[in-house]
Amino acid sequence: MEHADIAGALDKLAQAEAGGGVSAAALVPLLNNLAKALAEHGRWEEAQASLERTLSLQMADSGPASLETAAALNSLAINHCLQYRYYEALPLFERALKIRTDCLGTDHPEVARLLNNIGSLHNSLGQYREAEECLGRALEIYRRHGLEESQSALNLLNNLIGLYKDTGRHGTAEETALRVFGLAEKILGPEHPLYATVLNNLAEAYAGNNKTSEARDLVLRGIELKRKQSGDHPELVYYYNNLADIHRRREKFIEAEAAYREALSHGSRVLGPSHPLVGLTHLGLGEMYQLDQETSRAEAEYLAATAILERSLGPDHPDVAEARCRYGGMLLEENRPKQAEALLQKALASLERAFGPRHPKVRRVLSRLAQAALELGRPEEAKIHLRRMNEISGPA
Repeated sequence: MEHADIAGALDKLAQAEAGGGVSAAALVPLLNNLAKALAEHGRWEEAQASLERTLSLQMADSGPASLETAAALNSLAINHCLQYRYYEALPLFERALKIRTDCLGTDHPEVARLLNNIGSLHNSLGQYREAEECLGRALEIYRRHGLEESQSALNLLNNLIGLYKDTGRHGTAEETALRVFGLAEKILGPEHPLYATVLNNLAEAYAGNNKTSEARDLVLRGIELKRKQSGDHPELVYYYNNLADIHRRREKFIEAEAAYREALSHGSRVLGPSHPLVGLTHLGLGEMYQLDQETSRAEAEYLAATAILERSLGPDHPDVAEARCRYGGMLLEENRPKQAEALLQKALASLERAFGPRHPKVRRVLSRLAQAALELGRPEEAKIHLRRMNEISGPA
């Protein structure tokens, strides 16, 4: 049975089209509503078809350099990001940014919103300098327009929390998350759909500073609120993974396993068993089993994660490389350096293609490749890996 919101959107669109001769102005809102309903239920490929149709209509109706076309490009790019298709999203965002800058100037809030989206994308790709530059420019525009306490600024600050966390600035991440929490209570209220996201982000910031009890309580509040508001929402997969990670940090492996299993069950039901988020959940579960010395179960989860991520994202995606890196690390612990090296070499090639040769994630793989080379009796090769590793800043 079709979800009520999707069925309603499809019905309205069909009624409009049945009349014939419907203008772009009339069809575009209906297509956008359908795309929104589909995305809410994780049906992003179907949403993409609606958004691509919207873009074609806008380009034909108002021209390729119109603000309406920019809005359609932005929506399509966001949908690509939800499917982890960052390299397809970036040129769409950049086209939209050029249109808005040409039409509105460089200091307009609508330009800031696009800079925020582009900054978030760069952060997802590990391009942290570019991410911080875009997010900083957007924040300055909001400040100049007196929009520091707007929902747009709140969304931007949420992205900054992720950037600070990913670059190891956990104190700044927590400080920003607390600021966002106060702002959300002031301008949104605890019943707003975004409030649960704010709770989850603050929980992640607390967890990064080893405040795991506070983090756990916030995630549980977020889960309860999201279930109350949206039922089986796809975003709950993130929340259960976050809860599982917090339990794992506390070495409460029974509770962590239960949360990962809930994430797997929910993700498989709502998104499908081959969705990237399901693959990433298998990856987290594998790491938990590895920490709990259950290596055979860990290996099964790593294999499941790698297979799902390869199928859904392609063999060269950074998340596939991460799965190979973690699995390779476990194989090293199990004195299986030859198998580990093969996986790590694939991971290295993918990460270098995605991020360049001097990214912190490359450093971690080089460290493990050096260990594999040593264990395989190739000390000179290990030295080369270590020399390269030491030229890159970041944790090994």
